[in-house]
Amino acid sequence: MGLPMKSILFRIVIFFVVAGITDFAIQPVGAQEHSGQPLFSLSVQGEPLGNALMIVTNQTGVQFSLNEEWETHPVSVDFSNLPLDKGLNRLLKSLNYTIVWESESSATIMVYGEAEPEKNDGISFGAPPHPEPPPVEPPEMEPDQEREEDLEPAEGDDSETAPEASGNEGRPGEEQTSK
Repeated sequence: MGLPMKSILFRIVIFFVVAGITDFAIQPVGAQEHSGQPLFSLSVQGEPLGNALMIVTNQTGVQFSLNEEWETHPVSVDFSNLPLDKGLNRLLKSLNYTIVWESESSATIMVYGEAEPEKNDGISFGAPPHPEPPPVEPPEMEPDQEREEDLEPAEGDDSETAPEASGNEGRPGEEQTSK
């Protein structure tokens, strides 16, 4: 291959790289975040959660399993053409939950309780709330035990046995005498 052929190939590669980056950059934000997710619409008022999830399954093909005690929990939502993740967030906004995806077409929704809107404005948590861990107490030590170790001089350290300076050496304006 001669020099002009390498230059042409280099330019072609650069063109496709730039075109690929530009194509991704000019896509709408929603298309970048939710590409490949099915869209669905849902309008329910006081419907049991289990029934609402069946409607989602019919529209998206995704099978959901749910804690049995939450199957009858009433939910109310009204939206059109939302991506699966956004729609599920709206549907489950009154609950603390986690979604575990077993595959692209199967998920388990673990509900841990109702969300407290006054504390989180209806935002769902991805994991159950955990109580604050108890404070860790430092081990008790004898009051003087630590101080003695800190005050003991290291072996070969003569700093404590050195004589103290008289205090008047090298002061300006004072005469020094030696005998």
